Amino acid sequence: SDGPLGPRASTRSSTRASAARLSGQFAVSRAPKKSVQFGDDIAAQAMALARNTLGAGSSLAYNLVLKEARSYVHHTGCDYPAQWEHQVLWESCGTDAGARVVMAAPGVSESFFRDPPSVNSLFRYVILRMDVVAMHSKFVMVYFCAGNEWSEQRVVQRISEACKFLPQTYPENCLNLYIVNPSMAFRAGMWAIQGAFSRAMWDKIKYVYDLGELVEALHPGNKEKQELAKRSSPLPWRRKEADLRGDVVPTILGLPLADACSLHGISFADRTQNKCYPYLPLGLFVMCDTIERERGDEQFVGMFSPDTQSVYAVLEELDFGRPISHKTSLSVLWCALKVFLECLHVPLLTDSSFDELELQASSGAIKPGDKQALREFAIGAI
Repeated sequence: SDGPLGPRASTRSSTRASAARLSGQFAVSRAPKKSVQFGDDIAAQAMALARNTLGAGSSLAYNLVLKEARSYVHHTGCDYPAQWEHQVLWESCGTDAGARVVMAAPGVSESFFRDPPSVNSLFRYVILRMDVVAMHSKFVMVYFCAGNEWSEQRVVQRISEACKFLPQTYPENCLNLYIVNPSMAFRAGMWAIQGAFSRAMWDKIKYVYDLGELVEALHPGNKEKQELAKRSSPLPWRRKEADLRGDVVPTILGLPLADACSLHGISFADRTQNKCYPYLPLGLFVMCDTIERERGDEQFVGMFSPDTQSVYAVLEELDFGRPISHKTSLSVLWCALKVFLECLHVPLLTDSSFDELELQASSGAIKPGDKQALREFAIGAI
């Protein structure tokens, strides 16, 4: 069924469709434009409603926050960063019983929790995304713990506020809340805010310390879905677990493009541009999407003169699966994309491709300046 923001993206198979179901609802990779104070005022109004209007207050408060969160989405895109779709909250393949599986990892970027605008934006974003799931179907929540991110007072305040005005449908529809690899400090923080949760919700919290344990709990005996769930998990956590086990740590740089996409790719449907990015590594999608949206063609020549350390930082973020800053200059992104392509074992366009291009140009099949024909040729050659 369609969500409140339009029909969900379709993919080539039902399991892949469920893995990407929440993708593509937001697009523009830049910080929210509205003032932070306005967001704080909305939260304050919601809390006042929840306190003073008794039974109806929670519903009114929730709808107020949801309306504010939706106001950041508009017909040309939205003001939430695009990469949040797979680094803050996203949907994995559903269980055999038909429950939806929602994964969250906002702590993947520690700066989100130290910056007041980011905390407020995250609060609105999560409410907006979860409304599509929690109000309409049974679901399982998976939270990837980055450390002690809930120790920040702003985060604790937002969690406490949400627990007070979330509709009862949320805990009723939530089957389990798995917290992956929690530190002792995180668990102590959870106990400190235990009163914010209902007893029914608190009893659904389960701690797991291994991806294998997690995927077995989500999809008992279903190896195909277990592999899809592992691939849906954040790359930083997969790297951390491989390192602890002594296994080969997964990377992106230097892999053949087909392997990078099959091992680390996500699907993203951009309705504002009417485009689909099928199974690209997240960082690669963010770089290409940002360049395209910011009309980066004019900065193409700048790829040869960016700051070296900035380029290395972007490549490290890409390789480690960490968020790429929206403040990164286009010339740095162009250069990082160039280095990524140079690291491929097999070039995307081989010598024979250029020979074929020369032949088509000489025969007049491709005319000088015909960008569409060149694009079609390149896609076909790749």
